[in-house]
Amino acid sequence: MRRRWLLLGAAVLLLLAGSAFAAVHWLRQPGVDDPRAYAVSETDVSLTEALGRAGIRVPPCLDPVLRYALVGDGLGYHYRIYLAATVPVTCADAFLADNSQTTAAQQGAIGDASKDAPLAYRSLWMNEPVIQKMGWEIGPEQHFQEYAAALPTLNYAITTLVQHVPGSDDVHIYVYAFHGG
Repeated sequence: MRRRWLLLGAAVLLLLAGSAFAAVHWLRQPGVDDPRAYAVSETDVSLTEALGRAGIRVPPCLDPVLRYALVGDGLGYHYRIYLAATVPVTCADAFLADNSQTTAAQQGAIGDASKDAPLAYRSLWMNEPVIQKMGWEIGPEQHFQEYAAALPTLNYAITTLVQHVPGSDDVHIYVYAFHGG
């Protein structure tokens, strides 16, 4: 008799644990478990969905090392998208080409480190609290090459900052995209 109660109790516990796991799994937001997401990310959609909405293409070389944050615009559908990675120049060039980004002088490919310079203009997004929370170092003392989409895709404006890593063939890339650009 006691064994029957133990088995029944164990079955009830398993059923409750399974139900709790299913509820948590069903209620959790997509992307929450993505280790690439910054803690400030407000993900109620997956990164893939957000990138699709913005028309941003990520080359395969960038995907495994990409860090990101999706921050709502208050309307529930569009996001400010922040992407960062340290990658070889060829990978960063592929991202720029895939997203039709050029410099003001229409330069498409990344120049050598001597082309990194202080930004001519600091956009408001560079001073947003989320930038500091992610640990991005894009202050006025930093040197970059700046790229933007020639024609914003799906009404998203996309800006990419590229900074050479000293003593390396790699570059840091910081991407900011927002709807309404």
